[in-house]
Amino acid sequence: MSTLGIGIVELNFLKFCNLPLGRVLTIGRQESHLPKRCNLQGFSEDYLINLGALEVISLDFSDYEGSNIAIDLSIRLQNPLLNKFDTILDF
Repeated sequence: MSTLGIGIVELNFLKFCNLPLGRVLTIGRQESHLPKRCNLQGFSEDYLINLGALEVISLDFSDYEGSNIAIDLSIRLQNPLLNKFDTILDF
Protein backbone atom coordinates (compact mmCIF):
# COMPACT_ATOMS: atom_id res chain seq x y z
CA MET A 1 0.00 0.00 0.00
CA SER A 2 1.31 3.42 -0.96
CA THR A 3 1.85 6.09 1.67
CA LEU A 4 1.57 8.93 -0.84
CA GLY A 5 -1.70 10.70 -0.66
CA ILE A 6 -4.11 13.34 0.45
CA GLY A 7 -5.24 13.29 4.07
CA ILE A 8 -6.94 15.87 6.28
CA VAL A 9 -3.80 18.04 6.58
CA GLU A 10 -3.26 18.12 2.82
CA LEU A 11 -6.97 18.75 2.23
CA ASN A 12 -6.94 21.73 4.60
CA PHE A 13 -3.77 23.05 2.94
CA LEU A 14 -5.38 22.94 -0.52
CA LYS A 15 -8.54 24.61 0.78
CA PHE A 16 -6.54 27.25 2.67
CA CYS A 17 -4.53 28.17 -0.44
CA ASN A 18 -7.81 28.86 -2.26
CA LEU A 19 -6.02 29.01 -5.61
CA PRO A 20 -7.17 27.57 -8.93
CA LEU A 21 -5.48 24.20 -9.45
CA GLY A 22 -5.70 24.19 -13.25
CA ARG A 23 -3.84 21.27 -14.81
CA VAL A 24 -2.38 19.18 -11.96
CA LEU A 25 0.62 16.85 -11.97
CA THR A 26 1.00 14.53 -8.99
CA ILE A 27 4.37 13.01 -8.21
CA GLY A 28 3.33 9.44 -7.58
CA ARG A 29 -0.29 8.41 -7.74
CA GLN A 30 -1.84 10.06 -4.69
CA GLU A 31 -4.19 7.95 -2.61
CA SER A 32 -7.06 9.39 -0.61
CA HIS A 33 -6.35 9.07 3.11
CA LEU A 34 -9.53 10.86 4.12
CA PRO A 35 -12.07 9.46 6.58
CA LYS A 36 -14.49 6.94 5.07
CA ARG A 37 -17.38 9.32 5.70
CA CYS A 38 -15.94 11.55 2.95
CA ASN A 39 -16.69 8.84 0.36
CA LEU A 40 -13.34 9.52 -1.31
CA GLN A 41 -11.48 6.25 -1.04
CA GLY A 42 -8.93 4.98 -3.54
CA PHE A 43 -6.88 7.44 -5.56
CA SER A 44 -7.40 11.19 -5.37
CA GLU A 45 -7.94 12.23 -9.00
CA ASP A 46 -11.72 12.61 -8.64
CA TYR A 47 -11.30 14.58 -5.43
CA LEU A 48 -8.84 16.99 -7.07
CA ILE A 49 -11.28 17.46 -9.95
CA ASN A 50 -13.98 18.28 -7.38
CA LEU A 51 -11.61 20.90 -5.93
CA GLY A 52 -11.42 22.54 -9.35
CA ALA A 53 -8.55 20.81 -11.15
CA LEU A 54 -9.07 20.81 -14.90
CA GLU A 55 -7.05 17.63 -15.34
CA VAL A 56 -4.98 15.37 -13.06
CA ILE A 57 -1.98 13.48 -14.42
CA SER A 58 0.20 11.25 -12.24
CA LEU A 59 3.90 10.69 -12.81
CA ASP A 60 5.86 7.87 -11.22
CA PHE A 61 8.94 5.71 -11.77
CA SER A 62 6.70 2.86 -12.92
CA ASP A 63 3.07 2.35 -13.80
CA TYR A 64 2.63 -0.11 -10.92
CA GLU A 65 -0.23 1.93 -9.40
CA GLY A 66 -1.58 3.05 -12.75
CA SER A 67 0.24 6.36 -13.13
CA ASN A 68 -0.27 8.15 -16.44
CA ILE A 69 3.43 8.78 -17.05
CA ALA A 70 6.23 6.38 -16.11
CA ILE A 71 9.55 8.21 -16.07
CA ASP A 72 12.77 8.22 -14.10
CA LEU A 73 12.95 11.60 -12.36
CA SER A 74 16.73 11.34 -12.02
CA ILE A 75 16.97 12.29 -15.72
CA ARG A 76 16.15 15.65 -17.22
CA LEU A 77 12.49 16.04 -18.19
CA GLN A 78 11.70 16.19 -21.89
CA ASN A 79 10.11 19.24 -23.53
CA PRO A 80 6.56 17.79 -23.80
CA LEU A 81 6.31 17.87 -19.98
CA LEU A 82 7.78 21.31 -19.41
CA ASN A 83 5.35 24.17 -18.71
CA LYS A 84 2.37 21.84 -19.14
CA PHE A 85 1.03 21.99 -15.56
CA ASP A 86 -0.26 24.74 -13.30
CA THR A 87 0.05 22.82 -10.02
CA ILE A 88 2.44 20.05 -8.97
CA LEU A 89 1.56 18.03 -5.86
CA ASP A 90 3.86 15.65 -4.00
CA PHE A 91 2.18 14.78 -0.72
